[in-house]
Amino acid sequence: MYKKGKKSNLVFGLFLILVGVALLLSNINILPGILPAYLFSWKTLLIALGVIFVITEKEKTSGIVLIAVGFYFLIPDIWNINPREAGLFWPVLFMVVGLSILLSRR
Repeated sequence: MYKKGKKSNLVFGLFLILVGVALLLSNINILPGILPAYLFSWKTLLIALGVIFVITEKEKTSGIVLIAVGFYFLIPDIWNINPREAGLFWPVLFMVVGLSILLSRR
């Protein structure tokens, strides 16, 4: 259907359009308060780029790492928990590495 480059461009282009529409609606107060503030942060951008990489790339490790890093830094914004103090850093790191190893073998 699509060549690899065309599929990547299509997914990334649609992503940019959706982000632009959401930002526009938020800026002109059509969606005030509906979208949480953390939705438009660098952490969420890492997660979105990771999802795009997982969908479009053959090697999924970089996408998984981006998702994990973005989610790790997004945890305090969503649940008011500091991952370092809660002892989540090493368990999450081991799970991400294990998941990336399993997915890279496919």
